[in-house]
Amino acid sequence: MKKATTAIAACAIALVMASMENVANADSPPAEPTPMGQFFSGLNPVNWKMPSFKSMLPGQEDKARIVKKKDGLVSDVTQTAAKSWEKTKEIFNPARLSPANLFAAKEPAAAPATTSQSPSFFGSLFGPRQDEDTERIATVSDFLAQPKVDR
Repeated sequence: MKKATTAIAACAIALVMASMENVANADSPPAEPTPMGQFFSGLNPVNWKMPSFKSMLPGQEDKARIVKKKDGLVSDVTQTAAKSWEKTKEIFNPARLSPANLFAAKEPAAAPATTSQSPSFFGSLFGPRQDEDTERIATVSDFLAQPKVDR
């Protein structure tokens, strides 16, 4: 135990003497500060300096790039909002507010017309009624009496 405290005391004395090396030679300017002296001078609050925030601020070229990107973003948002507003006005046009017209398929120019194709899910819900020659089942008993289809 005595050896450990002696070793710690010797290290502390060596550190203090190394830090005071510059103080002892106050008459002559030091040729080059020792790394230990630099370390201890950095720990001294008297030598601390306020950090400069100029390195964190953007330069002129960065400012120009930021303004250019901002203007581009604003014009993109403006164009998108204008297109969205036009589509909204088109959809909520009172002449088109019939539910049958909301999901009616527009006639494609190149697609061949096939009558055997069934309408889409929403087209069958909101589209014009399809007249089919199928027999309508009125009761549960009629439904259960149907022949079963094997898949």
